[in-house]
Amino acid sequence: MLRIILMKIMCFFFCFGVFFVCSGKYAEDLFGELFNEAHTFSFRVNSLQERVDRLSISVTQLDPKEEELSLQDITMRKAFRSSTVQDQQLFERQSLPVPMQETYELCEQPPPLNILTPYRDDGKEGLKFYTNPSYFFDLWREKMLQDTEDKRKERRKQKVRWAGLHNRGVWLICK
Repeated sequence: MLRIILMKIMCFFFCFGVFFVCSGKYAEDLFGELFNEAHTFSFRVNSLQERVDRLSISVTQLDPKEEELSLQDITMRKAFRSSTVQDQQLFERQSLPVPMQETYELCEQPPPLNILTPYRDDGKEGLKFYTNPSYFFDLWREKMLQDTEDKRKERRKQKVRWAGLHNRGVWLICK
């Protein structure tokens, strides 16, 4: 009996140790990614600060009496084009940090519910009832559309009220 209890305790600590090592590696990878992102952000902020400093020096040295620009000079200049790359599609599968990709790859695939889609009467995908990656985007979009609709209805009510007051005022004057 004692032997069984000791084996259970050893098994628990072994499993806990494996879990602790795995979670430690996961945390290290995750914080490594965060460090890299913070370093990139810091570099961009420092670069921007240098540009602002250079611009502020050149603006303070600018004398409006000496340098007059004609309208022709202004129109002949080329339009400004930014050379910075905008961050787009931040939440795509390819942009996941490595630790999250590894964790995602370890997950089980969802059941093949799409094979049942042709048999549905409502035309919805069968897999969407099990997992829906666009759920939160759709929820946000619905809320934005509802807010827009509510604002439009409120404006319409205000126009009707204003027109009603205006008509009553005219009616009272004409009476």
